Amino acid sequence: MANQKVKRKYYTSGEFARVCRTTKETLRHYEAVGILPPAYVGENGYRYYTTGQFFDYDLIVTLKEAGCTLSEIKEYLVHYEAEDFLAMLKKKVGQLEDEKRKIESMQKMLNYSIEATQCALTEEYYKPRIEFCEEEYLITIKVDHGETQTLSEEVERLREHFLHLDRRSLWEEYVIGSIILKETLEAGKCYESYYYTRIHSYQPDEHLFVRPAGRYVTMLHKGPYRKLPDSYELMKRFIQEQGLTICGNSYEYDMISYLATQESKNYIIKISIQVE
Repeated sequence: MANQKVKRKYYTSGEFARVCRTTKETLRHYEAVGILPPAYVGENGYRYYTTGQFFDYDLIVTLKEAGCTLSEIKEYLVHYEAEDFLAMLKKKVGQLEDEKRKIESMQKMLNYSIEATQCALTEEYYKPRIEFCEEEYLITIKVDHGETQTLSEEVERLREHFLHLDRRSLWEEYVIGSIILKETLEAGKCYESYYYTRIHSYQPDEHLFVRPAGRYVTMLHKGPYRKLPDSYELMKRFIQEQGLTICGNSYEYDMISYLATQESKNYIIKISIQVE
């Protein structure tokens, strides 16, 4: 009779494990480390759990997935204080919010990569056209191509750029674009003065550069970077034929580069030159 009463009030370890979608071995491990002991152990050694312990189990799993170790969970249980428990939960919620932002940022990066790659595979190359482009927000880093900057100095500048994006949680695209200034184009050259990473909304930042809305002549260049001057000459002829003038900078970014193809002849770079 006593055993029947126990069975009505408690779950066996097998039943409890089944409901929690875990194993009896996991429950034994949690018992051994002191974080989820059974509510009752029968004379026959069988372990029994209560309904309330379903929440305890789920909370342990959630804390583990949020980054807590079993020893940290045990430490809390040994020195139990409701205020400490509340503080720990709030801390973990904050950490999960950070992870959520990182995941959302990665999703944006991947979606942009899909969009850029699909565009690169469907549009024509070496066909300049006039487009109206909306205002864009760029986080920039200055470089001195064509001047005195060494390769090691450029690497250090890019490292600073990436660290700045990380600190400000501004990563939204994996693409690093480049800006060729209007005066550089007018001098018949096409070396970069800035690298940039595009962000999708205005963010006050010391490195923010606003690409103005307006008309742009755009074209897809296919091939290695060393052939870019030929594409610029083609675009300049088109601009002249259309009775336009260059009134702003040129913006480049890779749509298909080494990650998608290891053959430089298959690189695809979009060029946009502001005109009026």
